[in-house]
Amino acid sequence: MSQLSVVRWEGRAEQKVRQDLRPLFERELEAVFGNATVPQLTVYDCFAGYGGDQEQKVVLGVEVRAGDAFDSHIVKLGAAADVRCDAEGWRNCAAARYIGSRIFVRVRKINLPPQGDSPRAAVIYENAYILFGLDQKTQSPEFLEDVATWAVLDDKPDPASVERVICQIYGDLHRWFYRTARPNPAVAADFYRRRLEKAIPKWSSRDAADPMQRSEVEGRTVLRRDAVWLLCGRDLPDSTQPAVYLDPYDYVHWALWDAQPQHVPPTLIGCSHGDLHGRNVLVGVRRGEAEFPVVYDYGDMSPTNVLVWDFVKLEVELKTRLLPKLYQDKEARRLLLDRRGDQPPRDNVPQEKLDDEERFRAERARRMAFMFEFESLLTEGTNLILGRQDAEARRPPGERLTYSESEKVNRAVRILLRIRQEAALWLGYEQPGRHSQWREEYDFALAVYGLATAKWNNYEAQQSECALISAGTAAARLQAARRVIYEQQTQPAAPEGPFPSYRVPLFHAHRRWEAGDTEGALRSIERARIDFEHPVPVLQEYALILAERKRLQEAREVIEPLHAMCLVFGDFETLTRIGRAFKNEGDSEWQRDNLPGLPDGTAKQYFMRAHEFYQEAFRLSGNYFPGVNAATLARLVGRDPEAIECAESVLAICERVRIGEGKDELYWVFVSEGEAMLATDRPDRAAQAAKYYGSALRTLTEQQAGMAQSTWNQLCRLWRAFGAELVEPSVRVFEQHPVWNQLSPGPLGDCGRVRPERRLATGGAMV
Repeated sequence: MSQLSVVRWEGRAEQKVRQDLRPLFERELEAVFGNATVPQLTVYDCFAGYGGDQEQKVVLGVEVRAGDAFDSHIVKLGAAADVRCDAEGWRNCAAARYIGSRIFVRVRKINLPPQGDSPRAAVIYENAYILFGLDQKTQSPEFLEDVATWAVLDDKPDPASVERVICQIYGDLHRWFYRTARPNPAVAADFYRRRLEKAIPKWSSRDAADPMQRSEVEGRTVLRRDAVWLLCGRDLPDSTQPAVYLDPYDYVHWALWDAQPQHVPPTLIGCSHGDLHGRNVLVGVRRGEAEFPVVYDYGDMSPTNVLVWDFVKLEVELKTRLLPKLYQDKEARRLLLDRRGDQPPRDNVPQEKLDDEERFRAERARRMAFMFEFESLLTEGTNLILGRQDAEARRPPGERLTYSESEKVNRAVRILLRIRQEAALWLGYEQPGRHSQWREEYDFALAVYGLATAKWNNYEAQQSECALISAGTAAARLQAARRVIYEQQTQPAAPEGPFPSYRVPLFHAHRRWEAGDTEGALRSIERARIDFEHPVPVLQEYALILAERKRLQEAREVIEPLHAMCLVFGDFETLTRIGRAFKNEGDSEWQRDNLPGLPDGTAKQYFMRAHEFYQEAFRLSGNYFPGVNAATLARLVGRDPEAIECAESVLAICERVRIGEGKDELYWVFVSEGEAMLATDRPDRAAQAAKYYGSALRTLTEQQAGMAQSTWNQLCRLWRAFGAELVEPSVRVFEQHPVWNQLSPGPLGDCGRVRPERRLATGGAMV
């Protein structure tokens, strides 16, 4: 072996490589390049990926001079198991073919002397480093991740040049590797399950086998809860409209493990890089442009890879680094959050109402809302990829459409949209018969990848938030997800499951409750709580049904812990559930007192507490439902001026929303007007209220009789409090309607009626 001169450490290598490991690396570099007369060997750079153990694996930029010869390589040194896979992956995909690419360079493996009992190896990416020039001070390569971030935040280098680099990378991947790929959903499912093996237990106690993971799992469960609460908290429990966000853990676990058959879209399998992200791509930067991309780290190359993984991994890893930085830009943050209008989160919640953890969650909700709005812009751009010309054009679809008033946001959208255009081209339009299939394949892979990020302990909190929102919005876009949820919701009887989303059992539980079958509703919602541990909409419905079943303390225990965060998420529904529990407890005390007129003592205290929650919900939402309850409760506790003001506001709101509402909604609008009228001081309020109740009953179908029971129960409260003279005209409206024969006696004396117990014909259960 030739005697080497002393290895020189310069530039970024001198700064980044650990001093204590340099003698080892020098000996190994001598072994790698010792077969030639080498007067000089210089290490200029150290490329750090997302791992940090240099003894296990280090990647160096090395210049070798021997006589008149000059070479500049990327050299990976480390444990044989972590290093030799680069050469093996390359060999598995390149085989004996000559790959004439300057982006994917030839790899050579060399076994090194062991370190103790641990075998060592080196791989050389031959002449990859020389592409970037000879002046190491001004022409060192940069990670694509860093270059993309610079392009977005300060327009240097030119963002269009970053898009060109991305085009070049995927063009070469297709030219040399993608062409022979074929769809194989079964192989794709195995691929995804392997990628999720370490990550999936970190998302739910359902899969967590290690007690040490409990704290991490609980934190991720709250994160999942907050994402659903933020983006779906206002959805009606019986809505069949597609969600804007689906919990990705729920859907992916169902699609890959629970459902039979598995729900994996047709997915291309073949040779690919397998680990393509912004720190496995080096680019040069010269004259304000990114150029000369080189892709390295071939350890995950395989002929049985999922091709779309190359696209979603680069997108998500760029996105999870870009968006937290973009969120710090005041203009970008304001413009994207302004898109939400009156949607949560609310940023005017008094800080004294929140503890430290709740303040953290409130700020996190703002970040996730920002990320969701960015995803919406990215989806809008993706929807404009309508043909091959849109996919292969060097400009984003829409002729460099302005996606936002923030130019930084626009740059980020365009760079990430370029990845999707390339996916549309190489996974869609370049593959026979697949021009309409790539979107489903892409979104499913995004949903999986967002969950897979949990396996890396060095993923920062804001990156995890971004990955989760990316995965959940992708899951919600899946046509297969929308179809199966709708089909399960619209079955005549509640299916047994398993379910891809909490929305299915919630739908059936709420429909049973509406029909008066509270026992069946309770069974459905208790099953949902077993299968879905996190969604607030499930907890809302559970508390509502418990209250109907007179299990008032349990209802409060379920829902009261959510109180403070309701203000952040604009969740007036949960506040009304808490108010309802207190109202029902007040009813029980009032019933025991058996005194005519307004409540007093303990009953009044419960009604005052209920009034606080309904009033808070009304201020939060401007919705007539909590408003009319707040007005009535104010009357019950003797706050007449407040009750009158609130009731008049409710009447004005109902008048505005009455026209154009669906039949179910119209019933509740009329009922609210009737009740609000009784709380006013208008001289004709008794007759006017009766007219509103009559209009409400005329909207009911036979299957909706259960809705009338709730209204009748409220009339019984009003009859007890305000007296027969005011309420009796409305009571007679119910007696004269066919629904009367289906109503069970209401609380607090049943408006003075004496009749046998009745059962609802629709549900068969006592109400």
